[in-house]
Amino acid sequence: MHSQLIKALSIAANLPEELVAKTLVAAKQRSHGDFSFPCFILAKELKIDPAKAAKNLAEKVSLPENIERFEVLGPYLNFFRKRHLFVSEVLSGFEAGLTASLDSVATSDKTIIIEYSSPNIAKPFHIGHLRTTLIGHALDRIYRYLGYKVVSINHLGDWGTQFGFVFAGCHLWGRPEKATIFDLVEIYIRATTLRKLQDQACVPDLDKDKPDINALAKEYFRNLEAGQAEAVEFWQWCLDISLEYLKKLYARLGVHFDFYTGESFYRDKLESVEAQLKQSGILVESKGALGVDLGKQLGFVRVFSDDGRSLYVT
Repeated sequence: MHSQLIKALSIAANLPEELVAKTLVAAKQRSHGDFSFPCFILAKELKIDPAKAAKNLAEKVSLPENIERFEVLGPYLNFFRKRHLFVSEVLSGFEAGLTASLDSVATSDKTIIIEYSSPNIAKPFHIGHLRTTLIGHALDRIYRYLGYKVVSINHLGDWGTQFGFVFAGCHLWGRPEKATIFDLVEIYIRATTLRKLQDQACVPDLDKDKPDINALAKEYFRNLEAGQAEAVEFWQWCLDISLEYLKKLYARLGVHFDFYTGESFYRDKLESVEAQLKQSGILVESKGALGVDLGKQLGFVRVFSDDGRSLYVT
């Protein structure tokens, strides 16, 4: 693409291609196109004003098929390339190079597990999740192309006290009908805002009669871990709303997962974790919580809270 424009300018300006190649530069501003040809050298050759030299050159130059248009801006002749042709050329070259490099790699019958994306339930997808989703999906496709058996896992953040605050919010202000992910987020924000106000003892009159929302959230999560029917039903409701939202988004991205295996997958395995840690002798108590002392540099890591709730590290 670049070489075709150099040749066209060389013919129109009657200048050597080597000189044109050194003079033609990438435009500094997007509004000035893709390439810019300053006409100072041409003006010197013709002994005329550079702006006039640019106009004269504009009348003579024949655009290559990959250049859409040009504009004269003072002593500069600015060129705009055809975007669709440029994108097609870049992608074709990339695809050819990638295919050649992948074909040179020996295939394998091994299994590869790729865990990626991993957003939190009851919260919207954000740019950080998009990055890992695209990288993970690229690896997924590359390994499948190479013949590996690939297992893709979306390890959802679908367990924790955050559901307690959504539950507490619905308990205080009602569960919305036909709720969306954004309704859940709004409830969570409202509930955690009330918690901060209660902690600071500056609750507005409208919410003065509300119970301790932090205690309500913790109680819910204890009930959830205990398998209480109402708590499990509410958690499943949040999960269904979130997965409907996420799967529509993944469909737009062309991303597929073999398993949506989140934190909740491990909920019936926590007792064995506690038993194993106690048996090993490394589980100690600190301020009512159970955890592991990792020394001065890393400190005490809580594995179970003072009221028995599991944590992410659990």
